Amino acid sequence: MGISLNTVTYNILFSTALTNNDRAKVVEVLEFYKRYNIPYNKNTYTLNLRWMGQTGSLEEVENMWQRLLSNPENVTSEAIGTMLTIVRKRGLGIPKLQEVLQIAKQHNVKYDGIIYRELLIMWSKHFTNVNEFVKYYNDYMSAVSRGDVKDLPTIWVNIIYGFVLLQPRM
Repeated sequence: MGISLNTVTYNILFSTALTNNDRAKVVEVLEFYKRYNIPYNKNTYTLNLRWMGQTGSLEEVENMWQRLLSNPENVTSEAIGTMLTIVRKRGLGIPKLQEVLQIAKQHNVKYDGIIYRELLIMWSKHFTNVNEFVKYYNDYMSAVSRGDVKDLPTIWVNIIYGFVLLQPRM
């Protein structure tokens, strides 16, 4: 009968290997996808983008991003949040940030706590733009109060840091 090669199962293995920062296991799981022609789904693309963001060249990141974008179903808040993390950690700048946000807008991606966290970190620490920081802070607070976004406790360190660093007048 054999073993059923299930994308969801391999995504769990991929995610676990990534979370544990086990490079050898990530490579092994990626080989399984290739060897057994295991199809990618939106989660596989996002995990692969995360992996490329950690280990790949900028060209590999961009290639994976374009593969992800080839199917609108793949453009999720998780994918956008992952790409924003890459933009921040790799220092890809405001043009790439704007591109990612434009794609999110085109695909009607609802911002989650991770997206807001990444935007608040970028506008406070990397681009030091008080107006953008305050705008995303206000958007986040409004989304939380409406129940559109679950409050993310880890975001508050970044919010406090942004207010201390930028000292906006509100």
